[in-house]
Amino acid sequence: MLLGVEMFGIGGNVNGATIEGRVAGLKNGSKIYLLDNSAQTKVDSATLAGGKFGFRLANDYPDRAFLSIDGKRYPFIKEQGKIVVVVDLVGDGTFTVSGTETNNRIKALNDGLAGYNGQLKELNSKLSALRSEGNGKTPVFDSLYAVYQSVYEKRSEQTAQTVRESANTIFAAYQLNNNAYSLTTPQMVDSVLTIVGSAPANAFTDKLKERRAILAATAIGQPALDFTQERPDGTPFTFSSLKGKLVLIDFWASWCGPCRAENPNVVKTYNRFREHGFEIVGVSLDNDRDKWLKAIEKDGLAWVHVSDLQYWNNAVSKSYGVNAIPHTVLVDQNGIIIAKDLRGRKLTEKIAEILGVEAGDE
Repeated sequence: MLLGVEMFGIGGNVNGATIEGRVAGLKNGSKIYLLDNSAQTKVDSATLAGGKFGFRLANDYPDRAFLSIDGKRYPFIKEQGKIVVVVDLVGDGTFTVSGTETNNRIKALNDGLAGYNGQLKELNSKLSALRSEGNGKTPVFDSLYAVYQSVYEKRSEQTAQTVRESANTIFAAYQLNNNAYSLTTPQMVDSVLTIVGSAPANAFTDKLKERRAILAATAIGQPALDFTQERPDGTPFTFSSLKGKLVLIDFWASWCGPCRAENPNVVKTYNRFREHGFEIVGVSLDNDRDKWLKAIEKDGLAWVHVSDLQYWNNAVSKSYGVNAIPHTVLVDQNGIIIAKDLRGRKLTEKIAEILGVEAGDE
């Protein structure tokens, strides 16, 4: 259990972590909330007194957590030791976390990247101005964008170098887990886990291993994972009921621009092959039922649709390791995954090949 401590000093030896915080620009008596690693659940609270607050986190397991201060959320790594948090709501709005190894390493990296971040912010502002003026396809824009890419690559390389130099630490696991969305095969995760190596047990390494397990279970050649979710009318649909057909699982959402742009091609493909044993199951990452249904109708998506309306926490998308949409999984008549992320003409040609029919005109 986490206990809010309404004072700055927390004395004695504590088997866990302590947070000692200072806040400028917030009236005494204000509540400070400790949130879980999803920043959704309030775990504990403390009261600001003399501009200071504190928490005691007994027997914690290294993971990300958040502080909610004056309605804003501030991330930190909870781990053994004294974590010092300083928030300035008066001046430049700075927020710093230090005191423990991982938080110190993150602060040092952020300090080292500050120059790049400033350049990227300024360049992005200039690029946005050119776009708004209708100059998004000019030599000036292209030249400025090339500079932006160069700075971004330098920033990324400095981050990568820092991680390489921090092998076998929780910091390395934290940084690599932040980019887990780019890991698309078990082999890629394996290479990342070698950098984490013998780091102390922590939630970030656990999540990387979980990512690897999901990718292995949903790799090409593996049986498709069965699932049941509700259709728009509220009735349950079970994926395995389509066994014997060639099925495309299409992860999408009404708010996803690239998904909506691809929908006309998917509609054309569906109409071309539906009479030959082809089916589509659209798994939506929406969280607004009305927008979901309107998009289905507007785009003419006449196939099976399911969703739990949990946005990125959609249970099916999580079980399939989906970290970006649109994302497709093609499952053959025996229920085996045979391809992923097919779009456009490649999708049409693959389906035609499997079904042994003509692909038709583009």
